[in-house]
Amino acid sequence: MGVSSEILALIAKRLKKDVSKVTDEDIDVYLEGQKAGTKNNKDTEDKSTPSVVDSEKTSAAFTSAAGPFVDLEQAAAGFAKSFSPEGIGESVDVLIKGAQDLGNGMGIGRARAAEFRAMIADTVPEMTKLGISQEDTLKIMKDIPKELGVNTTLTKETIVEIGSAAQISGKNAGDLADKFKGVGFDLSDVGDKMAEVANYAKSIGVNVTAVAGKVVENIGKLNTLNFEGGIKGLAKMVAQSEMLGINMDDVLRKGEELLNPESAIEFSSALQRLGVQSSALLDPLSAMDMALNDPAALQNEMVKVSQQFTRLKADGSGFEILPGAKLQLREVAKQLGMSAEELANMSIKSADLDMKMSKIRFPGFAASEEDKMLIANMAQMKDGRAMVTIAKEGGGTEEVAVEDLTAEQLEKLKEEQADQNKTAEDLARDQLNVLEEIAASIKGTGQGISMGAASTGAVQRMTNLTNELRRTVTSVVAEKVTTENVRGTVSPIASNLEEGVVQGITQGDFKAAFEIFSKLPDLLKQGAGGVATGGVDALKKMVEGVNFAILDQYKDVSGVKPGESNISKTLVDFLSQGGEGLSSLFGLNKGTETSQNNTVNLNATIDIKGESSNMTKDSYRTMFESVIGEISNDPAVMSKIKDGIEKVSNSSGMAK
Repeated sequence: MGVSSEILALIAKRLKKDVSKVTDEDIDVYLEGQKAGTKNNKDTEDKSTPSVVDSEKTSAAFTSAAGPFVDLEQAAAGFAKSFSPEGIGESVDVLIKGAQDLGNGMGIGRARAAEFRAMIADTVPEMTKLGISQEDTLKIMKDIPKELGVNTTLTKETIVEIGSAAQISGKNAGDLADKFKGVGFDLSDVGDKMAEVANYAKSIGVNVTAVAGKVVENIGKLNTLNFEGGIKGLAKMVAQSEMLGINMDDVLRKGEELLNPESAIEFSSALQRLGVQSSALLDPLSAMDMALNDPAALQNEMVKVSQQFTRLKADGSGFEILPGAKLQLREVAKQLGMSAEELANMSIKSADLDMKMSKIRFPGFAASEEDKMLIANMAQMKDGRAMVTIAKEGGGTEEVAVEDLTAEQLEKLKEEQADQNKTAEDLARDQLNVLEEIAASIKGTGQGISMGAASTGAVQRMTNLTNELRRTVTSVVAEKVTTENVRGTVSPIASNLEEGVVQGITQGDFKAAFEIFSKLPDLLKQGAGGVATGGVDALKKMVEGVNFAILDQYKDVSGVKPGESNISKTLVDFLSQGGEGLSSLFGLNKGTETSQNNTVNLNATIDIKGESSNMTKDSYRTMFESVIGEISNDPAVMSKIKDGIEKVSNSSGMAK
């Protein structure tokens, strides 16, 4: 389906594809969207792209007393939400998940998490203000080190510049970084270099996205060929190819062939036999030199050759291929390494541009070559005169002959079309309409508020500590509750139950079955004893983990590092004594004794002296054995104990 190169570039940018990969289906979707008055391919756009400010509110800014402050109410509400616990909490989650995703992409997990969280918090709001969504920003941050193959450190400024350059060129940010790095540029220079390319393309009136994208694709040629002015020389060659419909890949491919002396001699000889007039191309050494040291000049010579096959139409409306030169054009095209259609297209477009440049009477103040090229590309020939369309002061447009342009009008044209010396961020922002820019600014500012709060040291430490405590507790419990542990606890209980049931069914011995069922309390107590012991061990590990997490998060502000505090040792020692005391007290370590909820009153007094802080496990055992010894040696006390046991046995139904 035929659409202009500008439309193709727009579709490719919105779909984040190379122009060459845009399909007819993509074009159909775009055109249908235009007919419906909606944006192209809405489903493929990032859902989190800032919504455009309501057009009614925008109108109100002009018609009501609110004026330029009409958006403040909406912005204030958004800022308040951003600074609320809910807004900060959402940003905390974004930072945690984003940092983890970056770490996973680098294969380092949670390492450098603090660095990544700060980087995300600083970068996302600035990218949002340029119309680049949070999701796209995180993808850019992940793609760059992935494409470079190293876990490089990135600054906010570098990410913003590369992201902006990707918007300008329509290329993947990771691929962009890798290509520039491959030709010796620092990542911090990518934005400046792409801005230089874009500003040049704008200065001569050529499609910026097409030129920038083609420069990125061919930037590797800087390593193997010499371009005058480096990347700007490459940009000039690309710009000429876009203006004249040249496939620059064909030119570069032919240049590679000409680096071989035999191929260069054969090439020059063939052109001479075909009657081509070009002193530079008919000299093999000159052709080889251009192929290596000035590919742009080689392309320009091919353009000059193509102009030999055109003439102005009789009615003066344009150019056409000479009828008797079409066969010669085909043969020359083969030698130049391109198709006949491509050479013919280049021939007509170059002849048209040359006529404009030669016949237009440029104002004396349009001195630079870029200014003349800009006017020529904007102008259309009408009745033998070059005309440009400019906006009138009171509204509407008018056509003005180039030679009649005033200095003020020319500056206005340059300002609207060229607008040079912009940064990559400015160029990316220019791709938003005014409503999108307002919405992006409001959303980015809100993100700056919430992420600024979420990334402070105090909030980060509290968040990290909370998550580490949760992780410690769950991991310890998960470690204790294993299939083997559960199976070991349940197996003896299930086996005894099964034994009782089988005997009752097969032998009719229900008495034996009831006796086995009566063992259930003991069996359950055995299982409970194992759980209690494991619980104490788990609690010890939790305390140790909690202690480490607290000291690790606050080591920089407290001056105490993990291993330098006795908190963990004190708590673990206490739990060790308490846990073993509890197990001994309830007989959980024995597993065969039973207990009843009965009371035996003894008229005896036990006097314990000593400080509890000095008591140890051995002290408790010595004290307990001493008390039991005194009781057992007192006949009166033992008699009361015997009477109490008999009373309890009779009342509980126990056998005597």
